[in-house]
Amino acid sequence: MIVKVGVPVELMKNKHESTVVRELDEAGYFRIKDAVDHLATELDLTR
Repeated sequence: MIVKVGVPVELMKNKHESTVVRELDEAGYFRIKDAVDHLATELDLTR
């Protein structure tokens, strides 16, 4: 999903991050244990 946005993580704006989170949520990603922590680390965001 991060690659699909087409913007490197270090250059992402809020709208890009929101798109990634929305698409992952729709795909059921957040049903996986520790998924939030993993994604926060990958996007360099707070939980």
